[in-house]
Amino acid sequence: ENGEVSALEASDGTIRWETRLSSEILAPPRVAQGMVLVRTVDGKLTALNASDGDLRWTYDRTVPVLTLRGTSPPVITDDMVISGFDGGRLVAVDLQDGQTVWERRVAIPSGRTELERLVDIDAEPQVRDGTVYVATFQGRVAAIDAANGEVIWRRDMSSHAGVGIDEDRVYVTDERSHV
Repeated sequence: ENGEVSALEASDGTIRWETRLSSEILAPPRVAQGMVLVRTVDGKLTALNASDGDLRWTYDRTVPVLTLRGTSPPVITDDMVISGFDGGRLVAVDLQDGQTVWERRVAIPSGRTELERLVDIDAEPQVRDGTVYVATFQGRVAAIDAANGEVIWRRDMSSHAGVGIDEDRVYVTDERSHV
């Protein structure tokens, strides 16, 4: 089923524009530099003009056969859009043209069944001081350099709830609800 993005007039709620996308939208869109960034469940990250809803660019990743129901909301930092994808990949693309800046596999699918190989990134990555913190289901929690995608550290841990950060620590709720 297709998803639709709508822009409403702030003063009275009238619809300014509506744009239909290729698939369902489960994560909130983000707005930056005159663009609306939307992640759809079919593995696409799409940029629309905030003024009229016209397509600017689309970044497309293949979706594994089996995934969790959810998508990672895009995060905007330093003229890049960072988003997690099914299959354990974290991607940074240029905000203006959608070209890949870097791509990093945070977790590697393993196991005999499709269920065992689920390593989706469905929670929102967190960015602080040039570092991206991200969690995968049945995979890892990792800290990644936002500028070049290099892994700073990683730890085996499963979470679909994502991470929280403060000045000194990274907080993760694992699949058994342990913090």
